[in-house]
Amino acid sequence: MTDSALIVSAGDTYVTPINRETYLNVCGDFAISAKLATNTQEFGGISFFGALPQGDWWQGIKRMDVGLVPGQVAVTIWTGASQNAVMSQGFRFIGSSSPAQVELRKVGGQFIIRVNEQEVGRVADPGLFEGGNVYLGANIAPHNQLTIYDIAAATA
Repeated sequence: MTDSALIVSAGDTYVTPINRETYLNVCGDFAISAKLATNTQEFGGISFFGALPQGDWWQGIKRMDVGLVPGQVAVTIWTGASQNAVMSQGFRFIGSSSPAQVELRKVGGQFIIRVNEQEVGRVADPGLFEGGNVYLGANIAPHNQLTIYDIAAATA
């Protein structure tokens, strides 16, 4: 960690650290925004956990990754029923792709994805945060580095 950023690097495999100690307690709508940068063309982003893994990395997990790939914000959702994602989609955006201000808003039954203050997409919420907690983590592709310059959260 530097004075102004958190830097997470990956070696030969994906790195997915989870902050299990600090979480956002939510009851309804919320928003989380972070300024992100990566140093390769591969994925690097924030992971939002509604339920932490129980056993293998995917068992019982409720997780959404929101991060950068060139010219897109990539969104992937797992619900813990299988190691396969239930949704994976990229949303194109205009403007700086690294660093970029990436925001996830939960409004009712939808997630709204914003990049650099512009809405770029919406996806249905499969009940990821029904337990009332949002744990934060990161997901970084092999040989990539994710820099998180700032992060902010708000609940409704």
